[in-house]
Amino acid sequence: MRNGVNGMMKKIMLLMLSIGLAIGLAACSGSDKDKDKDASKDKDEGQEQQEQQELTIGDDEKVAEDDIVAQINDSEVKGLLYNAVYAQTKTQMHQYGQDVSDKDAVKDYALDELIAQELVKQQAAKEGIEVSEKQAKKELDKLKKENEEQLTAYLEEYGLTEDAFQDQLKFGLILEKYMDEKLEYEKVTEKETKEMYDQLKEQNEEIESYDKLKDQIQESLENQKKNESLQAQLEEWKKDAKIEKKI
Repeated sequence: MRNGVNGMMKKIMLLMLSIGLAIGLAACSGSDKDKDKDASKDKDEGQEQQEQQELTIGDDEKVAEDDIVAQINDSEVKGLLYNAVYAQTKTQMHQYGQDVSDKDAVKDYALDELIAQELVKQQAAKEGIEVSEKQAKKELDKLKKENEEQLTAYLEEYGLTEDAFQDQLKFGLILEKYMDEKLEYEKVTEKETKEMYDQLKEQNEEIESYDKLKDQIQESLENQKKNESLQAQLEEWKKDAKIEKKI
């Protein structure tokens, strides 16, 4: 994502965050602490490999829109949503220099993400959090009005139709409401914020003052804690859920 994102792109970033619910960012998948010293080198090699390879999604990687790809409790997830999430997952992995030649692995990542999303939706519904199609459509229209060109570029990048994007936008709004209203997590302390600033300053002596960056750092740490709490919740929900992958 570009720096200085506007309101529309912040919403899109929320959707991209949702892709990490089940698998984490593809750039981090499969990495171990003892490989940290090679991270920079690996990233450079991955980016070079990415630049040399054109990303494609073949017909054999898609499923019919009405095919059932997974069942989570009483809900069925169909191919229309799977194809969109698969394309996003593979594109993200490619962008971060990950190996996307193993189509079965990409498929499993996409299915795990869909399962995580459905579990969030089901739990949110239980707790009275709902977003209507009308609300999602209104939000989509607002995003188009803010910057239709940028939205169009995003849809093209991930091979999404407006309908598919609206479905994911709806989930993004549900996720946002759930995390703001229902998710329990430890509050960020002043000490944690200051420690993070000190770490950043060690890396770059020329960064702005603590007072100017305090709110930004605190928000980042808060999001991190929310995500960790959500991951823990997902693991608990999975234990009690009946989950079946159909493809």
